[in-house]
Order: sequence, then structure tokens, then C-alpha cells
Amino acid sequence: MGEKDAKRIADGVNEVPAASGSAPDQGHGLGWCTFHEYHDPLDDWSSRDTLLGLIPLIMAFALQDGNFRVGLIIALASAAFLLVMRTVAWDSRYKKVWPMLELMSIPLFAILLGLSYVNNYQINKWFPTISAITFALMSFLSLAWRRPWVGHYARFPKFDRGGSLLWRHTPNWRRTCDLATLGWLIAFTATACLTLVPEITGGHKGGNAKNIIFNYLFPAGFGLFGLIHQQILGNRYRNSTVRNLDRYFGRTQLGQVPGTGTMRTGETPYPSGAAEATGPTTV
Repeated sequence: MGEKDAKRIADGVNEVPAASGSAPDQGHGLGWCTFHEYHDPLDDWSSRDTLLGLIPLIMAFALQDGNFRVGLIIALASAAFLLVMRTVAWDSRYKKVWPMLELMSIPLFAILLGLSYVNNYQINKWFPTISAITFALMSFLSLAWRRPWVGHYARFPKFDRGGSLLWRHTPNWRRTCDLATLGWLIAFTATACLTLVPEITGGHKGGNAKNIIFNYLFPAGFGLFGLIHQQILGNRYRNSTVRNLDRYFGRTQLGQVPGTGTMRTGETPYPSGAAEATGPTTV
């Protein structure tokens, strides 16, 4: 780990006055306790953030049997708004992965909206499959590029701006993001295949049973699968990477990190100090 990373760990901590009955931070002599903020990067907050990025797609799905063109306009506007908000957000600008859900939603809905003025019936008919294929390709390409898109929607500690330390020094974190994105790839691919059933056999509109099952229930179920799979992997990462976290924080005792009371802390930690916690410097 270079001097810049070590300094970020050393200077980027949250220091608060020592509470009653708590030990002061050793070496400072100022009666302060230094606490590192840590939480599961793919926790429930991250799942909600991913769901927020899928809201434009969900709204377009919800209005596909109503005013489809209005649904596309709302989806396009909301995707653009989310992208702007992520661009101006302090943390998002420094993340290693771009907000791919919003970046793919904007051109997708813009193109579909334009084509709907040419042949609204066909665009409406094939919309579920087209959108699912688009996001499945996005997931595949982000995995091939070694920048799984799920990584953008993780919540990193404040001292690790954009999660750069986590990306460079904890390979297990990258594998976790790969597996989470792979789960979404499976979900989108399965959705694309199943939405072909009513489109090929007929009954893709209104209250037809095929339309309800294959264009609404199955996409919703696979979306829920992707969110649950992502959060389960995040919990597994938190509970199984004691060594990586110790290297990440440069602490001799992982129990000093708030929020790790449920983690296995009996394992032998890495050497203390950010300067001694060496690791791979490339992704």
C-alpha cells in the first residue's frame, strides 16, 4: 500500500470525543477515540439504491399495457434525473464503476420512444424482451470489462472515497461484485427468454394470463431474486473476509471496528498499521 493510501486511512477516520467509560485513543493523549466507520458495502441500503436505479424500467413495465408512450417518457425523465443526481453526488463521482443502470436506461428509452412514433404496436409488443436483453448485455459486458456494475451501488466508508482502497486491496470484494452482477445477468437473461412466450404465441396484452404471468410476475420475481442474491453475497462478504477487512483497515484487532461484533474475530489478523498491510495495487 502506497503512502497516499496509508495517509487516507490515517487521516480519513472519524474522530469523536471519548465517551464516558471508553478508552481514549492511545498515542494522542487528547481524550479522543478514533472510530472507523464500517458497514457491509452491499447492505440493505445498497439494495435499495440498486432498486432506485431500476425504477425507470419498473415504471415502463407498469405502463406497458396503459399509455406506453407516456411510460417511456416518464422512464426517460426519471433515468436522466437519477444520473444527474449521481453525477453531482460527492461519493458517486469517485467510484470505480459508472452508474450503468442509468447510463443504459437513457439511450434505451430514448430510442424506444422515438421508434414508438414509427410503429407503436411492435415496440410495445417486444419491449419486455428488448429491455431485458439490453440489461443482460450490460451485465455481461461489465463482467468482461472487470467493472461489475453492482459495484457502483455499494456504500463505502466515508474515509475510503469511492471505495478505491477496497477495489485495489481486497480481491474478495471484486469477486463478490462479480457474483452479484452474474446473478443479475441470470435474472435478465431468464426474463428475456420468458417474455418471448406471450410475444410468439400471442396474448401479450391486457388481462391475458400469458401477459400477466410472463410480462409481469416473472420479471418481478427475477428482479427480487437479483436484489436478494446481491444482499446475501454482501452479508457473506462481511462474515467471511476478516483477513481482508483487517488489511483494509490496518488494525491489529478487528473488534475495534464498530459493527463487527458478529464477525469471526478469533482468526490471526494481518500486521497492524496501514503501511504494513501490503497488497496488490492493481485491479
